[in-house]
Amino acid sequence: MHLKNEFERIVNYATSFGTKSYSYKKQNKYLKQCTSLKEFAIKRGLADAANSFLLLESILIVHKKYLKYYKLIKKNKHEDAWQLIIDVEYLLNRIKPYIYDDFAKFKLDIIEDKNTKIQTLYPYKYFMSTGFTFKNYRCSICGEIVSIHNRCKHKKGHIYNGRWCYWICEDIIDFNHVAVVENPKDKHCIFTKCGGHRFDFSLVDELVVPLKKPYLKWDLRWTKIRHPHEHYENLKETDSCPCESGLLYKDCCMKEAGILRPHVEIDFGQGYQSEPSITKYFSPPKRQPLQGQENTMEGIIMKASS
Repeated sequence: MHLKNEFERIVNYATSFGTKSYSYKKQNKYLKQCTSLKEFAIKRGLADAANSFLLLESILIVHKKYLKYYKLIKKNKHEDAWQLIIDVEYLLNRIKPYIYDDFAKFKLDIIEDKNTKIQTLYPYKYFMSTGFTFKNYRCSICGEIVSIHNRCKHKKGHIYNGRWCYWICEDIIDFNHVAVVENPKDKHCIFTKCGGHRFDFSLVDELVVPLKKPYLKWDLRWTKIRHPHEHYENLKETDSCPCESGLLYKDCCMKEAGILRPHVEIDFGQGYQSEPSITKYFSPPKRQPLQGQENTMEGIIMKASS
């Protein structure tokens, strides 16, 4: 088997993402072939070839997950799509140091940019962070126990003969706490409801639903504009101003032409309109303060990650 020729063949396919020559139907076929060739190289101790196929396999997985989460959003499965969005983010961070010079070659720079921006349209602000007691970590490469005083020669996040090195958490004794945080290490753990209601994904839909293909050119820009007072008709003069300045409404935006709120402009490749005939107020869905909401968060989705 000529591994170099097979590798180049799959690379040619992987670099065609987003072009007319790219075939969505062949995605699983090439991914399976890449995985099979990686295992072939591993068994024969061809470390360099195995590492190359592992990285190529990871690139194919990134594109597959990227395409899949757009389909899930269109099917109103935003929570499932979020899991893949975070998967893509973590995978990109893992492989980028190894293929930095070829990052754009595989359109990964485009995916990284879009993946980061689409997260800003999601209503998630608070996440779950769990704490637990366990016996030890074990290295996935050599199987040795990892502790403060005992480290093997392998480094977490590095590649060894076609395998990623990670630490396996063994013998969980008990979960001792669950915290609600804004900037977790793992963004997979989300709430699906607040106050008994599903979160508002209208901003995500405004972007994704009109797109025929995920690789089409689009961009978005966050600004702040004055939103009409009538959008806040139940707001009292003595309420806190929705602009989140910390002042009362009567002492803040009530005196202005509107309430200053975050606003997103979505560009589908035609450029931003400086004076649109119709203004859509794409304000982020209202996020209630955490205080008083602890008991209304429900429907937690949690996903273990290495």
